[in-house]
Amino acid sequence: MAWKPAYQGVNPLDSSRPPEDARYHASHENSDMTTLSDIYDIIHDRPLFRKTLGALCQSVKRVDERIYEAPGPAEAWAWLTKSVDKPGAVLDDPRARDRAVYRGQSSAAWGLAPSALRLEDSFKKQALDASQHFSDIAQREFEALWSADLICKSSWPPFHPSSGIAAAQHFRLNTTLLDWSAHISVALDFATSKANGEMSALWWFHLSELDPDLIRIILLPPFLERIYIQRGLFTQLPDSQAVEEIEKVARRIVFPSTHHEPSKLIDASRKLQPRLLEPPEPWFEHLKQYCLSEKGAQAFEEDRDPVWRMMRFQHHLDQLKQSVPKPWQYVLDDHGLTTWFGEDGKLHDIQAFFLALGKRSSSNGKVGLDGQVAEIIKKENPELLTWVMRYFNEI
Repeated sequence: MAWKPAYQGVNPLDSSRPPEDARYHASHENSDMTTLSDIYDIIHDRPLFRKTLGALCQSVKRVDERIYEAPGPAEAWAWLTKSVDKPGAVLDDPRARDRAVYRGQSSAAWGLAPSALRLEDSFKKQALDASQHFSDIAQREFEALWSADLICKSSWPPFHPSSGIAAAQHFRLNTTLLDWSAHISVALDFATSKANGEMSALWWFHLSELDPDLIRIILLPPFLERIYIQRGLFTQLPDSQAVEEIEKVARRIVFPSTHHEPSKLIDASRKLQPRLLEPPEPWFEHLKQYCLSEKGAQAFEEDRDPVWRMMRFQHHLDQLKQSVPKPWQYVLDDHGLTTWFGEDGKLHDIQAFFLALGKRSSSNGKVGLDGQVAEIIKKENPELLTWVMRYFNEI
């Protein structure tokens, strides 16, 4: 069903007066505070920042139990930041269980069905074969890298069996996965990517609300840079029942996408800067083109052994005289293996990333995970969670 804008309903926040601040009013007179850049300009002035968030939130309307509406992207970001996101909750604070993950979609009319479930029958086999081909080759490459050095093996995070198919998802092949992010800013970037004035949507859900028997939460090791720039994780939705389950618990805020809001993440100077969420990765791009080609389809039909198909792809690159780097190798070789990609493209401690994806908590300088959340993550990622635990001061 197509989304119809409806500016009516109950304001989900208290209706306090807008802040009486000259700088706030001046900025509104000039730009109406419609971009995140306006907000980030005052982010270090905490009193003004809080007042500004409160004022922007007042324009957000509740349409029904699970849908909210905002007049623009900045208002949506402000409302989610103030009302939904709960960073820094202490270990015993019940808000720690309310941490959410987010997904931006350029059309508010779309549901949460992954691309593989939306395929037409006439195209389905070819598309799924290409995705499986891509996944098989990527997974064999990841496994070969991981097992090549027995000394480092114990220090490396264990790869997930779905690492290959997650790479296929990131390069827009058809899978049963959906991407989510621990950062509102990342989701908003994707939601406003087309900026055509149509209604976009930013979805969110709380991990503790999901039925883990129907919906799998997948975290991945550091073999794909895009996942870590985006602070990404995945839900696996294999059938319509799983889609119905996640749409039943997820909420969304809709707004007109009038301009693109590039994701703002912290850079090396500790300042918020726009971040390229999908950096070029030539090896994966060549693999995608190959798997979608007639040559790749023929190789998939003729040879079911993924190792041999990986070698055939390498032969294909050699014929093209393409010496394409595999970026994950260099990243892991040049940096410590106990760290993952951070928000600024550098590498940070594993616990910082893991807590950003799950539930962040701190008490007396120590970090931990909420037990309920840990169990949800552990169900599909037991080896990874066990590996992560040794980097925490307190659980």
